[in-house]
Amino acid sequence: MSHWKSFGLAIFVAAYGLGETLGSAHAAECTSPFQLCATEWNGITAMSLGGSSDSFADGINDAGQIVGAGTVSGSETALEWSGGSVINLGGLPGSQLSEADGINNAGHAVGFSTVGGADVATEWSGGSIINLGGLPGFTLSVAIDINNSGEAVGDSFVGGGDHPTEWSGGSIIDLGLPPGFSTGDAIAINDSGQVVGDVQKSLVGGVPRATEWSGGTIINLGGLPGSTGGAAEGINDVGQAVGLSIVGGVDVATEWSNGSVIDLGGLPGATSSVANGINDTGQIVGFSIVGGADVATEWSGGSVINLGGLPSFTTSEAASINSAGQVVGFSDGLVPEPSTWMMMLAGFAGLALVGYRPEKSGPRKLAR
Repeated sequence: MSHWKSFGLAIFVAAYGLGETLGSAHAAECTSPFQLCATEWNGITAMSLGGSSDSFADGINDAGQIVGAGTVSGSETALEWSGGSVINLGGLPGSQLSEADGINNAGHAVGFSTVGGADVATEWSGGSIINLGGLPGFTLSVAIDINNSGEAVGDSFVGGGDHPTEWSGGSIIDLGLPPGFSTGDAIAINDSGQVVGDVQKSLVGGVPRATEWSGGTIINLGGLPGSTGGAAEGINDVGQAVGLSIVGGVDVATEWSNGSVIDLGGLPGATSSVANGINDTGQIVGFSIVGGADVATEWSGGSVINLGGLPSFTTSEAASINSAGQVVGFSDGLVPEPSTWMMMLAGFAGLALVGYRPEKSGPRKLAR
């Protein structure tokens, strides 16, 4: 696999904490209120991935290697769950935090490191941490997905807007924006090089439009009848894409397949739904909002399946699914015992000051 250059900067860097094993997977560390817990579903059985008291999983490959992030020594840090261990992937030198969002079958992961307050697209590959850089003049960049050919996609912030970006074969490519649009995100790429995401006319207050980049052409995927916008969040090697349409101000899980736009719906009683990922057999995962709470959801074989979450957690989201049907994401919102309320109240002032986890300026599949 070729490694990308960052406009004159060395791309291979020493990794602080690279390869540090944090412990065995499936440890019961998710016990504090208001924290995320990285979760894996085999069937409808939810398991804590462990390794951190505050964590989420964003990507999984066909070998079952999982990437995401968790709180390590007080900072959000890119993590990998592999072979029963939780590995601290670290970040670029001087980074304040890092996050891994996608991983291919060769075990190459991509995401970002935050250095000096700015996100920088990052790859973890063969024991090295690589600064992927961004388009000329970029001030921020994020890599979100990587295919089995090593082509990665994400975006670079240039001149007041996000530019959909691809890193491929030593080049950094601006995928382009349609006329009249000033910002956009490339979210997912398949092994044929088809890329999906969204574009907007303005960075603030703009309505997203589901978009595909394929063979040098920018394609408006459209949306469900009556939709005012949408976004594509995942694509499989067959070319089926999934995401959401905005209909009447509500997100509705959507599939684009063979020229058709399909309403996936949601769980019974759902007020909205989003599809985040799809595998090559057409199994789709995401979440439905039921009673005000996110519930991890799978669409498979014509059925809409409630994946649930970890015991005592009130919300959950599924981010990605591999060819074996393994699903990853997170559970959130632990309901405390009555005896813990006084202790919680004593800590609320501190939580208000520091926030429960760092905000990131780059896009995430789970935070759109």
